[in-house]
Amino acid sequence: MKAILMKEYGNEDVLFETEVELPAVGEEEVLVEVKAFSINHVDIVTREGDFKAFRPLTFPHLLGLDFVGVVKEVGALCQSIKIGDLVTGINYGGTYTEYITIAEQAVVKLIQDVNVKETAAFPVIAVTAWAAVMDHGLIKPNQKVLIHGGAGGVGHIAIQIAKQAGAYVYTTGAERNTAFLKKLGADEVINYATTDFTTVATDADVVIDTIGGDVQEKSFQSLKQGGRLISVVTKPSEELSEKYGVYSDFIRGNVSKETMIKLVNDLVAGRLTCHVEKEYPFSLDGVRKAQVELSQGHTRGKRIVII
Repeated sequence: MKAILMKEYGNEDVLFETEVELPAVGEEEVLVEVKAFSINHVDIVTREGDFKAFRPLTFPHLLGLDFVGVVKEVGALCQSIKIGDLVTGINYGGTYTEYITIAEQAVVKLIQDVNVKETAAFPVIAVTAWAAVMDHGLIKPNQKVLIHGGAGGVGHIAIQIAKQAGAYVYTTGAERNTAFLKKLGADEVINYATTDFTTVATDADVVIDTIGGDVQEKSFQSLKQGGRLISVVTKPSEELSEKYGVYSDFIRGNVSKETMIKLVNDLVAGRLTCHVEKEYPFSLDGVRKAQVELSQGHTRGKRIVII
C-alpha cells in the first residue's frame, strides 16, 4: 500500500512516497481503508522538529491524525464495529496512507451518507475546540468570550460551541471572513488588520488563543480579573497571568470517546458545521502542497487529502 512518510526533520522536502506492507490487525483493532484525511498544524510543527526535545521520533515517520474510512477487517475481540462500517476518529499512529489499524474503541461509527470530506476534517479541531471552550474555558451562559483566528480550523468550531453554550462571542478575523464568521454565530467580528482587539473586547471572561505570540500577550488586557486565557498554541506567560490576576493554560484536545461521539453526532445532525477550504489528491506533491499552503496561514476551516 502507498504511504507518504517523513525521513527526517525539515521542510516539506523530507516527505517521500513509498510502498509499505499492510499492517497486521490486533485482536481489539480494526483495519480501515482510508478515504480522506486532514492536514493539521501539528503535522507541520512535528515535521519541523518543534517537539523533538521531549517527543523524539523514530524515522521513517507517518504523520496525520484524523480520517474517514471503511472498515475492511476486524480483530477477534471486536464487538461494536463490523466490516463495511464507515468510521472516523483520531489515529495517533498516522494517517497519510491507504490503510491504518486503530483500536476499535478509538473510532466512531458513521451513517453511510455522511459528508466524508467535512467529517475527515473534523475530529482534531472539534475535540480541541471543545477542550478549550468547555473543559478549560468553562464557558457559561451570558459570559463574554474572545476567540482569536475565528476563521481557522479550531476557531470556527470554537465559535459554534461557545454560542451553543450561551456566550457572547467576539472573534478576530480578516475582512473577507466577516460574513463567514457572522454566519457561524459570532456577535462581533474584529478586523485584526485595522482594529486593536483590546479596544473592542474588554472585560472578557474567557479568551481562546489560536495565534500565540504578541496576540497572546496582548490578550491578557482583554480579560477581566479572574478570567481565563486558554491557548491551543503555546503556554501563556505565568508572569502575565499573575500580573493581570487571571488563569491561563496551554491545552490539547484529549477528550473522552463520549465527547467525540457527541461532537460527531452534532456535525452529522447539522448542529455544527465544518468548513473545508481546499482538497488535495493523495500524492507526494498533493500532501506537500497542502502542508505548505496551511503553513502560510489565513486558511478558512481545514484542508484535506482525498484518497
